[in-house]
Amino acid sequence: MIEWPHELSELALNKEANEYRIDTTAQKLGEVLKSGSLALFIGSGVSTAVGLPLWSDLNKKIVKKSPRILHKEFPDLWSKIKDQLPKTGELRKAGVEPLKLLDQIEQVCSLCDSMKEDHAGDKHKFIGTSQSWHYLVRQALYGEDSTYSFEDMFFPELVSLCSLLIGGRRGRAREVITFNYDDLLENFLKLHGQLYEVVTPLPNKISPNHATIFYHPHGYLPRKSNHFLGRSFLLLSRQSYEQKSPGLKYHRETWQKFIGWMLCVRVGLFVGISGNDRILERYFDEAYSLWNEQESRRPLAFVILVGHGYLPPKDWLSKRIVPLEFSSATDVARFLTLTCQKAAELS
Repeated sequence: MIEWPHELSELALNKEANEYRIDTTAQKLGEVLKSGSLALFIGSGVSTAVGLPLWSDLNKKIVKKSPRILHKEFPDLWSKIKDQLPKTGELRKAGVEPLKLLDQIEQVCSLCDSMKEDHAGDKHKFIGTSQSWHYLVRQALYGEDSTYSFEDMFFPELVSLCSLLIGGRRGRAREVITFNYDDLLENFLKLHGQLYEVVTPLPNKISPNHATIFYHPHGYLPRKSNHFLGRSFLLLSRQSYEQKSPGLKYHRETWQKFIGWMLCVRVGLFVGISGNDRILERYFDEAYSLWNEQESRRPLAFVILVGHGYLPPKDWLSKRIVPLEFSSATDVARFLTLTCQKAAELS
């Protein structure tokens, strides 16, 4: 049983935290790692370490690339769809929401896929599952590069994060809930001979206990398309979250319940995630509906913060989330390495 302080604020870190406070928090997180109770929650900030775009930059690339890619994919339909696509300059207009532009593009992709399949021309039929939309997003995410570079796989911040997954006497985090579409962490484990399974959508096959499980609730687009032959919904545009079709609605609601449950049975460590993401609020709300505060004083999660623009520490703590603020990604790497060391010492 892990002993938690009476006030979770005793574990919070700011950029001026002294070595004793950092050591104390790393010790506690190391205990969680050693116990097998740690689960990682990953956002796009992690993938930027190897040059992949943040969510806002991904939006811009999708808008910019859509005319060229769709013209190439559907030359016979181009005259019918070109005027339905947003122009790159629309992103710079005041008051324009990027999600609305993504909605337009995904509808065009659905329209094209529908006309190709049955000539019906239904722009809502394949929301979330359009193959041309998946291809477009993959191109915007990775560009023309077909593999990660050798240097990418040894980026210090990535190595320190994945050290939590490798295992050994320090224990390991077996579950990774990633809100990214990429397969960066999966490739790291593959490089080091570690077994892993990818789950999207739920429910999925039973995974072996010795494998790391990567959950992709928002969809999965590996760098090489032939590396995943399963069916994946892609939740990216606004309409994909709000779509009323039974399949997509079931997918979204099932993941919401699963992630809420996961936060209640594991201690989460959030890395590379903005505190202002409204989508994440749904998952936390689900966790709070299941949470029995009388049974435990433990936190729902720790969240690593680098830079500015995040919620104030008191707002995180009021949600039973411990904020860990750092000045740079290098400081994050040092802290995660220290956490692994503390966990190993418990052996």
